[in-house]
Amino acid sequence: MRLPAAALRWGAGDQALSSVTNFAILVVVARSAGPVDLGVFAIFTAGYSTVTYVNESLVSEPFIVRHTAIAREAWRARVREATAASVALGALCSLALLISAFIAGGTLGGLLLLGAVCAPALLVQDTIRFAFFAAGRQRTAFCNDLLWGVLQLAGYLIVHATHTHSLVAVVATWAGAGAVAGCAGLWQARALPQMSRTVAWLRAHHDLWRFILLERLSGQGAMYLSLVGIGAFAGLSAVAAVRAAQSLFGPLYITLNAVRIVMLPSLVATSGDRRRRRVHMTVLFTVLIAAACGAVITFLPGPVGRALFGATWPLVAPLLLFVSLSRITGSAAEAWRLGLLSGASVRRSLAARVALATALIIGTAAGAALAGARGAVVAEAIVFPLGAALFFRQFLVSTRSTSAGARMRALLVDAEMLG
Repeated sequence: MRLPAAALRWGAGDQALSSVTNFAILVVVARSAGPVDLGVFAIFTAGYSTVTYVNESLVSEPFIVRHTAIAREAWRARVREATAASVALGALCSLALLISAFIAGGTLGGLLLLGAVCAPALLVQDTIRFAFFAAGRQRTAFCNDLLWGVLQLAGYLIVHATHTHSLVAVVATWAGAGAVAGCAGLWQARALPQMSRTVAWLRAHHDLWRFILLERLSGQGAMYLSLVGIGAFAGLSAVAAVRAAQSLFGPLYITLNAVRIVMLPSLVATSGDRRRRRVHMTVLFTVLIAAACGAVITFLPGPVGRALFGATWPLVAPLLLFVSLSRITGSAAEAWRLGLLSGASVRRSLAARVALATALIIGTAAGAALAGARGAVVAEAIVFPLGAALFFRQFLVSTRSTSAGARMRALLVDAEMLG
């Protein structure tokens, strides 16, 4: 499968823009808020990421798998169904966030209330973005994310000019800009959510999203619960330090997302030894990129770190080496996962993810209890290589099973011909 160079450029640009806007809000919060507020924000963003991944599992990724390069009117009909499912999920999240905001109160309660207001539109924006990729409209997806970024920048300038540098004001700027971008995406698609088709969408794609959802929930839920565990045993300042260190790997996350979007269709289109070679090359590429990124971040100059994170930097610097090591092996695990998905071995991928998630939750909590933030990231650096080994083993077993199945089918064909 060959992909047009222009599509790859627009796709990479959209991934970069999406990640840059998310990274920008973390930098703004880090420079305008103290470690405790940054810890509160870290828990909020981890929860938002989990909800986004649920939406991608139920709606966005099944859309790409089933409805890529279809006729324009059929595409719009599927967009109406998919966005309806996203709105329904967003409404459920809004209800849960409203209850949580009432219980939490304070700054966290204010952030949860903002999330409740904007959740449906934010999830629609995510779905529309994937739908544009499925239709080959990467430039349109880029323009939608660009609108989000421009509105977000304008909001930050207003916040700065009015001296309202509260955490709630900064997050309101980010969420409001994303909600507007979601509504604009519906206009770009010339399609509105058809709520009566929500259940039909879920039924039609049940064979895809049930395994994807379980794996996504395991992975993202583990990251969220690990932060909660760190906060419980080492305090919110430790959560802020760990989350800030992880955020420096934004360029690596951009690369891994681009690899997922570009390589998965290519791997699905091949089989046998050719697929295995491509998977091996993908693993090598992601590991080399992660190692280069980790080297740069580990030796990040102090003035640059202080410019990015202000007073939080002294807490972040000692963690960078261990976070780098975990991201290198984590990148390998994600590449092996692509190999599993390309062969439809979703059960094996899920099994490896659940084992990795369990080890991550227990390991980071134990590390935080023993040695604070440093202990938590050391635990990560131990757990992620084990996770990569699990994905690698599952990939080997799946390729052997596929080869054995192919040989059996060949024998049956030969028997039928002889008969």
